[in-house]
Amino acid sequence: MVKILKVINWLSSLRVAIALLLVIAISSSFGTAIPQGESIEFYISKYGESPWIGIINGENILRLQLNHIYSSTWFLSLLAWLALALMICSWRRQWPILKTAMNWIDYKKPQQIRKLAIAKTIKLPDEDYKLDQLTTLLERKGWKVKQNSGRIAARKGLIGRVGP
Repeated sequence: MVKILKVINWLSSLRVAIALLLVIAISSSFGTAIPQGESIEFYISKYGESPWIGIINGENILRLQLNHIYSSTWFLSLLAWLALALMICSWRRQWPILKTAMNWIDYKKPQQIRKLAIAKTIKLPDEDYKLDQLTTLLERKGWKVKQNSGRIAARKGLIGRVGP
C-alpha cells in the first residue's frame, strides 16, 4: 500500500507532468520534421544514404515508429500517461476542496458573518415567521438552506468550487 501511494504521489507531481509535456513536445517536433505516413521504401531510400540529422537512418525511423509518430504506441502511451497524471493530480487537489465546501460552518457571532464576501443581517419583528418565509423563497430559487435558532445559512453553486 505504501508503494502504491508513492507511485500515486510521483505520478501526480508537477515535475512529472512538465517532463511528459516536454517529451511530447519534442516528439511532436520530430513528427513535424520527418514526413509522416509515407511508404517504407520512401524512408529507406531518402534516409538510407543521408541519415536524418546525421544520426537516424531509414531503418531506425521505421523501428522507432517515427514514420507515424502521432499514432505510434509509445506516443499514445505518453498521452495516456499525461492524462492519468493530470487526473490524479486534479483528484488529489480537488477532492479535499469539495469535502471542505460541503461542510456547513455555523457562524454565531456577527463579526464572523460580516467578514464573509456576501452577508446580510436583517432585524425582523417576527423572526420565526419571516425566517420561514425567507427559507422558502431561497429554496425555491435553488439555494441550499440550513436553519438554526434565530438565523439561517444559505449557499448556492457548490459544484463551482471544484476546478477542472
